[in-house]
Amino acid sequence: MRTIKQAFISGILLTAMTSATQAGVKSNTAQGDYLEARSASVYVGGCHYSNEAVTAGKTATLAWRFKEGQWNGVALSGLNAVAILDSAQNLADNAPDRQTVLYLDAKATPAQATALRSLFTQKYSALLGHVAAIKPAAIDIHNDGLDYHVSVDKVAQLDVNRYPCQHCTEDFQIWYQPFVEAQDVLVGKTTHTAYHDSALNTSWDDSQEANSAFVGTFAI
Repeated sequence: MRTIKQAFISGILLTAMTSATQAGVKSNTAQGDYLEARSASVYVGGCHYSNEAVTAGKTATLAWRFKEGQWNGVALSGLNAVAILDSAQNLADNAPDRQTVLYLDAKATPAQATALRSLFTQKYSALLGHVAAIKPAAIDIHNDGLDYHVSVDKVAQLDVNRYPCQHCTEDFQIWYQPFVEAQDVLVGKTTHTAYHDSALNTSWDDSQEANSAFVGTFAI
């Protein structure tokens, strides 16, 4: 009788633990749109790529638009985040000296801001490298068809025109992959990118068009 009772109790505990684990996994999921632009072309001819590989690609703008999900039980839907990366060498080379400023949506509640910090710390610490600052900011990320726009207060701006389909580009001339794991990725043409903030020892304002962007979705 004791053996049956112990087995019954063990079954209840196992079910409870499984449910708790599943709840924990469920509470740490997030999905949305992802956009990145580098200071190097991602889709270009071989000679151009070879030249830029050692002279460019040292900065990047990464943007996340959260459409659904939650982290540590806190809803993230409707929030945005932007990371500005800077390095002394091409970021694609996993430069160890990279520095980042992370901007989190100013409309986030204290609990949401904490959840966003936790998410980026857990999922993107290697990508971000040394985080020089984490700042609340008014962030706008929207698109009108193929045209995507990102703005962070008065410190950063990014405008990208996405290619209509994957068949519109040739795979053998796409030299990089997005910095983060992303789905439904398409190349984009950057039409304007700018950054001015004392948090990093760099700034730029470039309206020269280049195939230097990726547009897709993320799922964590």
